[in-house]
Amino acid sequence: MDDHEQYARLFNELDSEAFITLGLLLAGAIVLIIASQRGLNWLANRLHGPIRFRVFALVPLTRLLILITALAIAVPIVIEPSLRNMVTLLGPIHVPT
Repeated sequence: MDDHEQYARLFNELDSEAFITLGLLLAGAIVLIIASQRGLNWLANRLHGPIRFRVFALVPLTRLLILITALAIAVPIVIEPSLRNMVTLLGPIHVPT
């Protein structure tokens, strides 16, 4: 078995249902990011003192959490989530100690 066939087995078959699901996931993430940014900015502009700055600091954090959640939902749609495949894909990641 050559390398091309081995890497091809890592991925699921992407049909129209998978593309629609990924598109809806992307659109939902974008809508949530925009809504959270506008909502948190609106809320922070009505607050005073140090709490205002803490609410402003939540904007990038919520954006990051939305993106991580969307990615966690999208990965099993594209990649067959078996232990062997996850080790193959995440193996090159090095966490410094």
